[in-house]
Amino acid sequence: MDCFVTNRDRFLNRWPTRKGEEWFMDKFSVISIQSPPTPWNAGSLSKLDERWTDSIVLEFHDILPNDTVDRPYILFSEQMASKLFEFISKRGNGRSFLVHCDAGMSRSVAVGMFIKEYYNYFLHLEVAQDCSAYNVHVFNLLRRQWMQKEG
Repeated sequence: MDCFVTNRDRFLNRWPTRKGEEWFMDKFSVISIQSPPTPWNAGSLSKLDERWTDSIVLEFHDILPNDTVDRPYILFSEQMASKLFEFISKRGNGRSFLVHCDAGMSRSVAVGMFIKEYYNYFLHLEVAQDCSAYNVHVFNLLRRQWMQKEG
């Protein structure tokens, strides 16, 4: 099976949302990673089309634990990793994944890399040229969940 990684604009504009394309939407589990609003930025929150029936939305910023930031950002947490791992581990077996974040370069690539490793799926990068800019913190927390829950 496959895991497609893309950015927010491609997800909203390229992936099928027209009437009659629901058959396509039923074959994917969607992981939508969005940037929460802050006092200085509106964020990237957008409501998913309700026809994406198997989906999860997570809100966190693209930062690492040791990043020096002077504003309140939301870091991907153990609780988010647990929730996302639970979602991922209950899928597979014939379902493909569609993962997006704002740029399709870091957070979504980290999740896609994890899905590739967990299910041995083929990874399709629609925006990123390679996986070099992935968010290592997101990947490591998902991997930790896997080790804790499945040994």
